[in-house]
Amino acid sequence: MPSIDEVATLYDGMTQTGTEYNVAFDGTSLANGAYFYRLVSGEHTSLKKMVLVK
Repeated sequence: MPSIDEVATLYDGMTQTGTEYNVAFDGTSLANGAYFYRLVSGEHTSLKKMVLVK
């Protein structure tokens, strides 16, 4: 089973409710492939899959 390593933390802090935030992700140093990302907001956590193709 492959290991799970954290690649990057894009934002870690408080935000205002109802405000849209944009965060840039630079994947140039990563290999092509499938990655999972996790979004956490209070009690809610969402895990999604991203495919990086350069």
